[in-house]
Amino acid sequence: MKMYRSLVYREWRLSRGHYILMTILFLLTETVFILPVLVEKQSLLEMTAEELRETKVSIAVVALFLAAIGGFIAGMNNRVHKADIASGWKRYSYALPPTAKQRAASDLMMKLIMIAFFAAFILCYAAAAKAIVGGKIIGSTISAYLIISSIALVFDTIYCGILLMANSKNDLKKFGIIASAAGVALFFILTHFPIKIGSGKKISIADRLFNIIDTMNKGYFILISAAVFVLICALYYIVMWRSYERREA
Repeated sequence: MKMYRSLVYREWRLSRGHYILMTILFLLTETVFILPVLVEKQSLLEMTAEELRETKVSIAVVALFLAAIGGFIAGMNNRVHKADIASGWKRYSYALPPTAKQRAASDLMMKLIMIAFFAAFILCYAAAAKAIVGGKIIGSTISAYLIISSIALVFDTIYCGILLMANSKNDLKKFGIIASAAGVALFFILTHFPIKIGSGKKISIADRLFNIIDTMNKGYFILISAAVFVLICALYYIVMWRSYERREA
C-alpha cells in the first residue's frame, strides 16, 4: 500500500497546479450558477405551477451542465505522462521497483480521487438546489456526472495509450499528434452519432428536457451509468498497464 501512496503522491505533486487551477475555475462557475437559485428562492411562492415546473427544469439543467464540466475536468488528461516522456523519466522508471500493474493502478486511483473530489462539489450544488427549489435533480446529476466522466476517461485512455508508445522526447511530437488526432476523431464520432429522443411529436423544449431529466433520474439509468463507468475504469487500467509494459527504445 505504501508503494501506491508514493505513486499517487508523485502524480499529485506533478499535476497539482493543473488540478488547483481547474478547481478554482470550477468553483467560480458553480458560484455563478448558485446565485440564480438563491434569487429564485424569494419568488417561488409567487410562481404558477407551470412557472415552478420550468424553474425546476432550468435548475436541473444547470446541475447537468456543472456535472458535465466537473466530469470532464476529473477525467481529462493531466499531462503528467507527457512530462515524464519529455524529461526521460519514463525510460528511467523501468529500473524502479513499481511494476506496470502498480503504476496503472496508481493512475486509476488518482483518477478516482479527482472524480470523487469534483463529485462532492457537484452533489453539494444539487442537494442545495433540491432543498431550495425541489424537483428531480440529484439522480440526473449523478447519471450525467458518471456518463461525462466515462467519456472523458475514454478520451484519456485513447490519448495515453497512444502517447505512451513514445519512449523519448523525439517520439513525443509524433505520437502526441497521433493521440490528439485520435481524440478529435472520437469527438467527431460521438457528436455525429444518431440519437433519437422522443416519439417524434412536437413538444416544447421544457417538456423535452423534463423527459430527459426524468429518465436520467430513474434507478435503472443510474445503475447503467455506474456499470458503464466501472467498465471504462477497467478499460483504462488495462490500457495503462499494457502501455507501461517495458518497450525497448
